[in-house]
Amino acid sequence: MANWGAFNWGEELWEGLPITATLKFYDRLGDLAKIVSTTAQDSPLLKLSFEFLRDGGCGAFKFETSEDIGIGRGYRLDLYLYQFLWYSGRMKVVPATGTQTTFEYSGYGFFEQLDWKIVDEEYADIEISALVEDILTKYYYGRSDILSGNEEIVSTGYSIEELQFSDKFGKSTMQSLAEIATNYEYGVDEERHFYFRPYDTSIVERLWLGRGDVKSFKAEERTPNTTPTRSPAGNSPRVTLLSSRSPMSRMGNLPGGARSHFRR
Repeated sequence: MANWGAFNWGEELWEGLPITATLKFYDRLGDLAKIVSTTAQDSPLLKLSFEFLRDGGCGAFKFETSEDIGIGRGYRLDLYLYQFLWYSGRMKVVPATGTQTTFEYSGYGFFEQLDWKIVDEEYADIEISALVEDILTKYYYGRSDILSGNEEIVSTGYSIEELQFSDKFGKSTMQSLAEIATNYEYGVDEERHFYFRPYDTSIVERLWLGRGDVKSFKAEERTPNTTPTRSPAGNSPRVTLLSSRSPMSRMGNLPGGARSHFRR
């Protein structure tokens, strides 16, 4: 059974809160093809890591299994922790069939698909978030895995008099617009929606895991790049997972060591 620090998958570290991870894989047609869960007996999942960046959203991921789970390149991965969706991305590397005892897989989030297109547009007298929505509509909605209908494209409150993009890749285009907006973050989230919104470093979610004496707490302001903490030496191992809109918005590393989980 895989370990997360000193704890095991499925072990109830705090009352009513077992460590669980579920990976759902969808084929190129969007049909559910495979489910791998740590709640299953003899689960093949050995290691799992993923990143969620303030600028970019769902980033790279990788995991290791004890057997070939039979998924292919291009499959979509939806990752659930504690039954909540935390990440979505696309399989890029799958192991070749062989006699190995472990199998490594990796991929990336859908922000990478912005570079599938080259933006060539001219704009005048347009509010920045409206410009973002226009580019997404023309180049990505219905032409990539990025979905429309997102409420996380937030108005900047001011317009651009004139702006031209000449043969510029999508990621670079969005980076330029975020820089113009000033203190805006952008990317593709776990629901495959593009977000373009002001920075927010407030704690919005906090989760304690461990056999300690902490029974309740409330969110408090913390600086960005918060790191996971353990209790002082003693008999109460504890891992803190924080949630925040911060420069490193969310990172997961299961098992093999705990990291902070930021904004979900």
